[in-house]
Amino acid sequence: MNAVKRVLVGIVMMALTFGVAAVPLLSTAGAANAEPADPAACASANSAVAKQKKAVKTANTAVTKAKKQLKKAKKAKLNKAKKAKKVKKAKRVLAAKKKALKTKKASLAKAVKTKNAKCADRPVDKKAAGFGELLALLSKATGSQVGGVSGTGLDANQLQGLVALLGQGSALPALSPATLTDILGGFNSSSLDPAVISELLGGALSPNQVIALLSGSADPAVLVSLFTEMFSQFSSLAGSSFPMPTDPAAFFELFSTGLDALTGLLDPNQVGALLGLLAGAAGSGGGAFNLAELQALITALIPAQFANAFDANALSALLAGFNGLSNDPTALLSLLGGQFSVEQITALMSGSASPAVVAELIGQVVAQLTSLGGGSFTLPGPIDASLITTLVTTVVGLVESILDGLFGDLPTLPICIIPIPLLCT
Repeated sequence: MNAVKRVLVGIVMMALTFGVAAVPLLSTAGAANAEPADPAACASANSAVAKQKKAVKTANTAVTKAKKQLKKAKKAKLNKAKKAKKVKKAKRVLAAKKKALKTKKASLAKAVKTKNAKCADRPVDKKAAGFGELLALLSKATGSQVGGVSGTGLDANQLQGLVALLGQGSALPALSPATLTDILGGFNSSSLDPAVISELLGGALSPNQVIALLSGSADPAVLVSLFTEMFSQFSSLAGSSFPMPTDPAAFFELFSTGLDALTGLLDPNQVGALLGLLAGAAGSGGGAFNLAELQALITALIPAQFANAFDANALSALLAGFNGLSNDPTALLSLLGGQFSVEQITALMSGSASPAVVAELIGQVVAQLTSLGGGSFTLPGPIDASLITTLVTTVVGLVESILDGLFGDLPTLPICIIPIPLLCT
């Protein structure tokens, strides 16, 4: 155990023994702008208003035409009886069109009322936004450029992965979509002003200690203080007690690696481990690959310009990671950016995961490999259910062909099934 880790463990054990008071969030700085409580419902309501406005416009046009027809009927050069009949009919049509217009206007008024209710601003949860700022601080403490208004932002899926890392393999209390939205707003918009962050922590850390965290040179005791406050505040947000890590050094490393996984910065050895997990999920039985087999797998998974970018050192590290895959599912949590549970990773390792989980892993591996080969990094979104079977079957066939030594006619992964724009252009 290195010196920093010993100090961290010693301090946290003292904190757990004697107890640490929870400090409430005080600052509103960095909070996201107010938004609808349910953005999807608001968007739907806006669409309904637009539809009703179009219907009213159409009904108005119909009334105008009916009025013209009535005027024309009144001027018609017909005998008295025929003219009266024509005028009567035109009046009846006009009355019907006016009634339809009245109905459409009523529907529009109702739609507008619904829209106003659905799109009313939802007050931002200041505690959630503040917690997002602390996540951004921890991100910067790892040396990452992610987080804060001047850094690289995360999207909603990446933020959920980052929050999931707090569980260190255990299931987290569920957070509402609104709470996650506010955490994301705080994470991406924080000024990371040391005085503001100190206030968010209730003075538990001084501005100078925050500056040390931002520069990546904080004392281990400062990290423990930050973890203590973060986990206390997370418990408050979740509405249930959630313990801080008993090994802060290990948690810090897990968080740092998970952040790299979420932003496409894993090293070749780590990406090799993910390739090994994918091969196991596709039925390799955990057997070792040689360099030729690994290259065949990579070449089939990603476009040639990225597959050919790996030099001898990178390939050697990829192979070492592939064949050195840990049997401990918790060791892979951070490499997957918090996107998979321990149970899902265990199933992947044993080859018993569902096709949907395997498909998600395929998308992650393709994204990480492409990034490592010099391409842009984009984690895939949900893969269409109708395509999952084809995708998984293709990869299973690929691994089987490699294991059988059939390098001459390997199946090619249909890259564009995975929604990563770079790979489909």
